[in-house]
Amino acid sequence: MKVLGDFKKRRQPGKSREDYLSILVKDLCSQYGYNEYLMNKFLQLFPQPSELIEFLDANEQQRSVTIRTNTLKTRRLDD
Repeated sequence: MKVLGDFKKRRQPGKSREDYLSILVKDLCSQYGYNEYLMNKFLQLFPQPSELIEFLDANEQQRSVTIRTNTLKTRRLDD
């Protein structure tokens, strides 16, 4: 991630940005359990790796349980 953040200064000679991105995609796929196609689509939506990881972490959070009712079909019982 640090290399992709400052690619010109931190990259290894002979390695392209695509090489680093493919390694990142494979690592994120194994970490979060997504396939490579979907991870590449996420990478298109969030080009910065830090934004992508923030998005993936947010997807891993448990959502609260809510109950919804159709108020046109149900009535509140007054006891």
